[in-house]
Amino acid sequence: MSTKTKRALILPADQPPPLEKTIVNGRRTPTYALAWFCDPERLYRNLGRAEIEVTGEPWHLWDVVSNRYWRFEDNCGYGLSPIPHQTDDGNFYLVAMFNGAEANHLERIKDIANDPLIQGARIAMGVDGDPELEKTLKWHLWPPRVLHLKMEDVAAVQ
Repeated sequence: MSTKTKRALILPADQPPPLEKTIVNGRRTPTYALAWFCDPERLYRNLGRAEIEVTGEPWHLWDVVSNRYWRFEDNCGYGLSPIPHQTDDGNFYLVAMFNGAEANHLERIKDIANDPLIQGARIAMGVDGDPELEKTLKWHLWPPRVLHLKMEDVAAVQ
């Protein structure tokens, strides 16, 4: 009989996972991403369609987000800039940070509303004007599994 415990796929934003690769109960902590979750239509609407030329190329969307981010925050470093990640089911994870050492996530999460890295991501990805999207900010096991989730499913995780 196996004594392995199942990894949580989604954790509440205010309950961060340990630093990735930390050994907890004999198991290495996997990578988690603090991210908002939304469908493409909502992301394009929040970013402003005028800024987005839908080309089907994912790096174009990354460019839009990066340009918006650097207008707001230039002290966090390139490796910490937000990432819009599209999954196979077409939805997006709007990643603010990972549980890696470079993000210092355990300190940043203490002031989630005002932290410059999280606030920069919030503005860069158009979350700041969308209270419904804000409810989907959670820690997601990374890389994401194709679960065919809906925003309300993610928002309901406590």
